[in-house]
Amino acid sequence: MVELLELPALKVLLHAAKHSHADVCGLLLGPVENTSIIDDAVPLFHHTTVGPLLETAFLLVEQYALTRGKRLAGYYYAVAQADDPSHPPPSVLAAAFQLQGNYPSAVVLRLRNDKLASRTVVPFEIVSINEGAAGAASGNAGAAAAGSLKVGAGGMQAFDRVTQKGIFAACRSLVDMDEHLDDAKRDFRNLHVAQLLL
Repeated sequence: MVELLELPALKVLLHAAKHSHADVCGLLLGPVENTSIIDDAVPLFHHTTVGPLLETAFLLVEQYALTRGKRLAGYYYAVAQADDPSHPPPSVLAAAFQLQGNYPSAVVLRLRNDKLASRTVVPFEIVSINEGAAGAASGNAGAAAAGSLKVGAGGMQAFDRVTQKGIFAACRSLVDMDEHLDDAKRDFRNLHVAQLLL
């Protein structure tokens, strides 16, 4: 079982809300000594990105993780459409294979837009990434066994508080790697988001 704590859940939700018009993605971090916990997230991009830009982002986040005693624990994504497809886009598959090549225990997490309106269903799911016999990459959402993901309720509750109060400054204040690369003064670590959980 993988446990997604409140802070990374909130960062993923804020990233998707800030860029609701676009696909978003990011990296998930966890403690080196416990591969079943995800305790932070770093938003990467709000557009489809592969190649050198993605590799640069992976390296920057990996260095940040190492300085904090963490590892790259996974990759998250959300597509812009409300009825997002069950199979991950090719860019997600490419990023997942790159990450899992160095971190075999890394997971791929999908934020399901079609589940966001309901507060009775967790909008996150683990996506199984497979390589077919012909070498073609494929993904199967929800292929992980039921109950294999536990999500901290505090992330959803904090997101609800922020959106119900109309405090969309929290969404606007989130910085992804895209924005950091445009202006290095903008901090992709988003340390201020932890305050929203209090």
